[in-house]
Amino acid sequence: MATSLRPTLVVSTCDAEDLSIWDRQETCEQHERFRHVLRKAGARVLEVPLVPDDLDSVFVKDSALLVDNGQERLAFMAHPRHHARRDEQYHRGHGLSDLGFRIVGEAAHYFEGGDLTLLPAKNKALVGYGQRTDYEALAEVEDFLGIEAVPLELTHKSFFHLDLACAVLSDGTAFACQDAFSEESWRRLTNLSDLKRLIPVSKNAAYNFGLNMVEVGDTIVLGDDVKEVIDQLEMMGKNVIVTPLDCFHKSSGSAACLSARVHHMPEI
Repeated sequence: MATSLRPTLVVSTCDAEDLSIWDRQETCEQHERFRHVLRKAGARVLEVPLVPDDLDSVFVKDSALLVDNGQERLAFMAHPRHHARRDEQYHRGHGLSDLGFRIVGEAAHYFEGGDLTLLPAKNKALVGYGQRTDYEALAEVEDFLGIEAVPLELTHKSFFHLDLACAVLSDGTAFACQDAFSEESWRRLTNLSDLKRLIPVSKNAAYNFGLNMVEVGDTIVLGDDVKEVIDQLEMMGKNVIVTPLDCFHKSSGSAACLSARVHHMPEI
């Protein structure tokens, strides 16, 4: 069931003076256009500071699971597998606190926000595990959200986060790449009655970040022109906006990685 709420997304700033990469100006210009597209589509965009000279910190989705329960904003901090990403968490916690989020805890097991997708009815969460997130972290997600976490094992090295392999829209339509999952997890996904339908997507389309999308109302934002996925979305009546993010593709991330959705869950 689609929601009429204006979505709130947290993104990082991206200032050229904070980066030492050779194409820093183009990188920050792409990110500025991305933020503009999100706002123009109708999203409420909140910004946290980029960790100086750390481009990976622009992938804010990985840092925390964010919730608005109608009374306050809550943040359950991730526990990144790689030390380089763990160093960001101190800064991210402060940035989220400055935006009014109450930090309610941190995962004890490895867990990254890119491995979680909330289903439209908000009665279940899909959680990818196996590469960046531990299976044991599912219980922590369940404890925080108060809903069932559906485990989906990611087995292909190119699809190390769930948001590279699967996207679920607010009407219950899911897009997913079978090559990213174990056989058992693919069966679990295809048999999930909570989904309206599941559209299989080729490995090539997923590899080109065709599933790393951001939904804002009837608009879908993508970081590359992936025809296979765009054709399906347009047949559904979606307005697809492609804003080039190839500078971020070099670091294995795209539109969904660059934004952390604040999930509205009044029951928490």
